[in-house]
Amino acid sequence: MRKTILVITLLSLLLSLGAGVLAKKGLPSPGITPDSIFYFIDTIGEKIGLFFAFSAEKKAVKALKYADEKLAEIIEMAEQEETEALEKANEKYQEYLDLANEKAEKLKKKDAEELFGLIVEKTLEHQEVLSEVLEEASEEIKKEIEEVIEATKEGFEEAFETLPEDEQKEWGEEVERLENEEIERVVSAFFEYIIDGDYDNAFAYIIKGDGSLLSEKDKQDFIKEIEKKPVIDYSIGQITDYELNEYLAEAGFTKIKVVEFIVIFEQGYEEIKGGSGVGYFSGQWKLMLGVSTQTIKQPERLNIPVF
Repeated sequence: MRKTILVITLLSLLLSLGAGVLAKKGLPSPGITPDSIFYFIDTIGEKIGLFFAFSAEKKAVKALKYADEKLAEIIEMAEQEETEALEKANEKYQEYLDLANEKAEKLKKKDAEELFGLIVEKTLEHQEVLSEVLEEASEEIKKEIEEVIEATKEGFEEAFETLPEDEQKEWGEEVERLENEEIERVVSAFFEYIIDGDYDNAFAYIIKGDGSLLSEKDKQDFIKEIEKKPVIDYSIGQITDYELNEYLAEAGFTKIKVVEFIVIFEQGYEEIKGGSGVGYFSGQWKLMLGVSTQTIKQPERLNIPVF
């Protein structure tokens, strides 16, 4: 009897771990996390739950519920910097998002639209939460979180494309807001790396108009120009849509925007008002530097290579 009570108490304790950490954004407690030897209990429980969800609609709703739980696990593992466990939670997260979309496709039109609308709402919420996590994550964990964000976007896009045109318009403003927040994050990360002199990480945010990465010569030319006038600060301005032309579409871009910014250099140099194209390429926003620059204080211009 005492052994039984001890086991129940132990499991209750494990299930309650992290409950206070994930109370924000309506996410559930992560429960047993992938770094635990008892994680198999979680997996078995989810399989049983899906087995007894007999209709496609119930399975889809259940899968979304489990996706919420996997997201909570991801955030918990990010905070603890448990990379392998985070990857495991991400695999299950993607699996449940795919399952939700798959089951929704089997429903009648009206029911399917309602469920796809729920998937869109959930995945947008997830993107917002993950963006906040990304801001505080270490460099190693950031790469993992970016992969989760891409999985969330894929789940969102699959559901969004099935919605009627009028519902797509309703969600348009929210999508636009999240896109612009992501672009601000990308541009900010790029400039922070430039200020720190961490050019390798900065170059990871740049892509050419033909969809290729920078050559070594491109990188060296860029570094020479930046080191002539070290950047000490920046501010991000307006972000506007840009028409996707045939050339960029063939290169693999699916959306283009232009972001305005002001770059401030060390004492003795001018402030520069500039802009950059940002393209959505292979599930990520990338900077396409080299759009026109205009000085604010002095007539001299920053010679950023045009790609």
